[in-house]
Amino acid sequence: RSGKYYFYDNYFDLPGALLCARVVDSLSKRNNGQKTFDFWKDIVAGIQHNYKMSAFKENCGIYFPEIKRDPGRYLHTCPESVKKWLQQLKNAGKILLLITSSHSDYCRLLCEYILGNDFTDLFDIVITNALKPGFFSHSPSQRPFWTLENDEEQEALPSLDKPGWYSQGNAVHLYELLKKMTGKNEPKVVYFGDSMHSDIFPARHYSNWETVLILEELRGDRDAKPEES
Repeated sequence: RSGKYYFYDNYFDLPGALLCARVVDSLSKRNNGQKTFDFWKDIVAGIQHNYKMSAFKENCGIYFPEIKRDPGRYLHTCPESVKKWLQQLKNAGKILLLITSSHSDYCRLLCEYILGNDFTDLFDIVITNALKPGFFSHSPSQRPFWTLENDEEQEALPSLDKPGWYSQGNAVHLYELLKKMTGKNEPKVVYFGDSMHSDIFPARHYSNWETVLILEELRGDRDAKPEES
């Protein structure tokens, strides 16, 4: 771990990489080929202003006001085939989880647009503000689950006793709940994620879950026309 480096490891981070590159270009041109830079703290301040926990409710920054105004400009609705598949899994007795580091108000906006207003019917457990990868690597005492009321965290829980919508938390207490819900000592979890750093590696390494990486580049391979021989 080093403060000198930041790992841009998924599509959500790519605009930040582009922004950093443009800052470097701008400073280099302005300062006759400047070679060292110290603007990362300003990038972090901008991220915190736009994405802090209260930003959605306060309607501050650039991102949340715009996506609330016109979500269809930025989001794709989920194909009916995927929603049907999720419902089939639930009908077959599988427990469906939604775990996201997004806060509850933003998660609700996205899921209502993408999956429909009844999206909570698809999931037995919804966990927002999960603070991954710490959700997998931290102990229950470090990351307890919190109850939510009107998208505000209310009460830290000593354990997770029933399905529902929670904030923060840890994989240990979640797995104990899955044991209780399934009646199995070692229930199998298959976890889908789009970040090697926050999803795939920690879920496999710390929790021994089966993992599936959602990799957008594969769509290009699928849609590409075969080369003529």
